[in-house]
Amino acid sequence: MKKIKLNKNGYLILKFSHIVLACTWIGGGVAALFLLIFRLDDGHAYGVLTAFQIIDLGIIVPANIGSLITGLLFSIATHWGFTKHRWIVLKYLINLIPAILGAVLFAPWLIRMMEIAETIGTDAALRQEFYALRNNFALLIAGQLLLLLVAVYLPLFKPGLGGTKSSRKLKRTATSV
Repeated sequence: MKKIKLNKNGYLILKFSHIVLACTWIGGGVAALFLLIFRLDDGHAYGVLTAFQIIDLGIIVPANIGSLITGLLFSIATHWGFTKHRWIVLKYLINLIPAILGAVLFAPWLIRMMEIAETIGTDAALRQEFYALRNNFALLIAGQLLLLLVAVYLPLFKPGLGGTKSSRKLKRTATSV
């Protein structure tokens, strides 16, 4: 695949965009977790869940997609590549896991919670199924936030994850010539 060349300003704009999207994603996750933990028990479950849905679809999902796109652009346009280093592969996994969990688990849980809240009204939070879904939701969002913090940490320190097997072999070949 042919690399795109970025000048210094293009690189800085891409880096800035990637960082802003990561901050937006984390902020949306914190806001969503706050709603689930501190506001869902006060008798306004349907309204709180609607706000949660707006944060999810309007902030978290676009930030997730934008982060993935800017990460792909980094891989294409810089020397980092896609699989040259394990920490980059890990960042891609961290980006994809929440997207997959969101589609497979979160969306059905949110729909079910909204159905319960719409049907039962102010006592929805007292229902065992609703309470269990809320707790599962909160735990997974907290886990995702921890993953996102790891994703922010990785490029800052590029911990001893080293390169992949193929990149180490390429490096050994280059130094022995």
